[in-house]
Amino acid sequence: MKHIFIINPTAGKADGFDLLRVIYSVCLMNGNDFDFEFTNSIGDATKLAKKNALENKQCIVYSVGGDGTLNEVVNGIVNTDAILGILPFGSGNDFFRMLSDTKIDIISRTINGFIDETNIGYANKTHFINIASLGYDAEVAVNASIMKQHKLIPNDMIYYASIFYTLLSYKFPNVKISFNDVDLEQKITLLAICNGKYYGNGIPIAPTANYKDNLFNICLADKINKARIPFLLTKVLKGEHESFNFVHTYQSDYIKAEAEQPISCNVDGETFTSDSFEFGIVKNKMKVLKPR
Repeated sequence: MKHIFIINPTAGKADGFDLLRVIYSVCLMNGNDFDFEFTNSIGDATKLAKKNALENKQCIVYSVGGDGTLNEVVNGIVNTDAILGILPFGSGNDFFRMLSDTKIDIISRTINGFIDETNIGYANKTHFINIASLGYDAEVAVNASIMKQHKLIPNDMIYYASIFYTLLSYKFPNVKISFNDVDLEQKITLLAICNGKYYGNGIPIAPTANYKDNLFNICLADKINKARIPFLLTKVLKGEHESFNFVHTYQSDYIKAEAEQPISCNVDGETFTSDSFEFGIVKNKMKVLKPR
């Protein structure tokens, strides 16, 4: 079994040299066949993951970085026989929170972990392991990305600044939503399609989600007065939002959403724009290493 480590050197909650040293030491101690691959730009992790998954009949492809790197690796190995490994060294690491409640000795425990399975979702042509969303939170992600590109404010303030800016500029989209036997048409605050429980660095948007039950947990928030959005956000942060009558929860393995004009979709931190969205679950589960 070959171990391929796809490393994003710019994602860093750990010293890069120490990280490589520990991975190298663990693999050497185990007698693993291993290799390092490094990303330089957006999309590299997908290309490297796909290349290694196709070249090696049996391999574990590790995402070493944050949620963005993980999203790319997932899109590279989906529908292959490769096993996914996650070494969480980014800022959010939201899907990983369901695999382990601690990062202590995480490199060794993951490399020596056991194989679990997870559903993989798709949003139009993009795959995701965690959460896809439309509405306010997707616009927050878009505006945060713009702020980051233009270096308007310090990085640690970007997310909060984007929440405030989006609150002022947000226009509630009118969306037709279909799943199971449900057909809705309404203006929305947000619509989250959840394979995982958390997004936005630990926010429990879907507290009861199960990543291998073949169902998405759906969270739909009706249009509310803008002045109430901060209140909703405080409740989401505590996982208490599902008790309100303007928040609705469902489960389904397929959802279609159509907007009157193009809107943003946030897929595990990456965004794209369309006026028509299909969300579904890939037929074959992805194998994933769960830390011991």
